[in-house]
Amino acid sequence: MPQEATRLGLGASDAEVADKIRKQFFGCVWPVCGIDRYKESITARYGDVERFERDLRDEIAQEKLKAFVSASVKVSDEEVQGDYQRKNTSFDVSYVVVSPDKLAEKIQPSDEELRSYYDSHKTEYRYLEPQKKVRYLYIDQEKAGAKLQISDKDLHDEYDKLSPEHRQAGVRSSRFF
Repeated sequence: MPQEATRLGLGASDAEVADKIRKQFFGCVWPVCGIDRYKESITARYGDVERFERDLRDEIAQEKLKAFVSASVKVSDEEVQGDYQRKNTSFDVSYVVVSPDKLAEKIQPSDEELRSYYDSHKTEYRYLEPQKKVRYLYIDQEKAGAKLQISDKDLHDEYDKLSPEHRQAGVRSSRFF
């Protein structure tokens, strides 16, 4: 994360690191107490001054990056309420298993009942958009390939005639079941 902050120009400056050190050690920091006393204090607490300051610099950069990212986030009251409801709503699910075969055995409508139902619900079955008839032709690739004998030279010649946009690899097809 510190690398991303640096890449975005959100790295910590020397002044920011010095300010953070002053705030962290409350006045007994160089130049007030001297650089030697500061180094002794840091070495005793953290082991190494350079590593401590590098970690502090990374921490400042992370804080800046988090502030940068979160500054652009806006959450509406509705989103908060929706999230709360989604996380805190529970319900019990009851279900019944229905087997189509068993249901078909119990329900045996007559042709007259079906016709009556259809007549009373005709508006639900009407087509609101124009319908089109489409015919499809199925070509078995193996059988077609067995009957057509095309030489490699003929294929290369046809390929060379194609414009560059038509020379892309791949096949476009539609399959309907």
